Amino acid sequence: MALLVVFYLPGYLGLRGLRLPSLPAAVLAPAAGAAFAAAGTMFCLVSGLRWNWISSAISAALCISICILLGRLIAAPNDPPKPPVSGLLKLLVAGSLVAAATIIGAVQFGSMGELDRVAQAWDPTYHVNVLQWIKENGQASRWSIWPIFGGAPPSFYPSGWHAMVSLVPGSVVVSGNLSVLVIGSLVWPTSMCLLARALVPNRPVVWIVTPIIAASLLAFPFIQMGRSGQWPNSFATALLPAVLALGIEMQFRSRIRWTADAVLPGRHMPHRTTADRRGTVTRLAALMLVTAGTVWIHPSALFALLALGGLYMIRFGVLWCRGSWVRNQRRGVLVTGSLIAAVVLAAIVLVNSDILAGVISYPRRAIAGWQDALT
Repeated sequence: MALLVVFYLPGYLGLRGLRLPSLPAAVLAPAAGAAFAAAGTMFCLVSGLRWNWISSAISAALCISICILLGRLIAAPNDPPKPPVSGLLKLLVAGSLVAAATIIGAVQFGSMGELDRVAQAWDPTYHVNVLQWIKENGQASRWSIWPIFGGAPPSFYPSGWHAMVSLVPGSVVVSGNLSVLVIGSLVWPTSMCLLARALVPNRPVVWIVTPIIAASLLAFPFIQMGRSGQWPNSFATALLPAVLALGIEMQFRSRIRWTADAVLPGRHMPHRTTADRRGTVTRLAALMLVTAGTVWIHPSALFALLALGGLYMIRFGVLWCRGSWVRNQRRGVLVTGSLIAAVVLAAIVLVNSDILAGVISYPRRAIAGWQDALT
């Protein structure tokens, strides 16, 4: 129960404060909660306060208050009513999610044997040691856990998962194993189901079968969370589909609102109300929040989002620039130039990133050439 509260309660309240509907707010709550934990751990690093349930609760309350204030200032309207979903469809989707959770949970728990047994995989021993170090030393930022490496110079290490799981009372081994069950059996299937709803909103049968398909993939969650024991990376991976779903739904919603508006007399483009723009702004704020939280958990999520959401981002950027040109040519030049400058700046930062260079140059044994990998 403590783990579920840490994973879901702060993020859900924050996203609801931003006027996000209940369903995506619940699925994306761990990502928003990770963003709040990031702010709290960095504040503890600067102030010297200990990272524990008291400081985390205070930081989460402040972040939630900011979200509520922002939601009220923007005064986002409620979404237009959607066609009612039948009770049978809800029951079938719920049954599919339960089946997926049972399949994944049974495999994961079978590999654990006992919840208090240290996982015999590549990374879990390190992760539970970090949890114990955070509990004893009271710091959980990305630049705080370097002493666990044996006195090496301070360096960057993703600690979003560790910061959240360390708040759970009791054994760090049990907490870590429970997080594996929650991430695999709850976060991953619901995240995939939300993506299915965003991609094919008019095909409910896809919503039903998606959790079962998600439970049948060997690479994730079983290999990454089981054999490899990459728990922080797995946490970010499990949230990726839901983050993509929020961005896709925002674009579809914007396009539907745009095409549904009446064309004003004497103009050749639809009219968008202030309420529509404010609704888009709040969705964008929520998207930025959950993206930041997911990337904070593990930076690999950034590259996955760029790869998987790149086409949507390009489409959105092109249509945005085109709309600006149609409305005002001078504004179009400014928007297009700013977007190009931002992309170039991001590329320069990545090219000169020591962290990225270290990841790329990490020594690994090649198990397949690119031709075999492509096949």
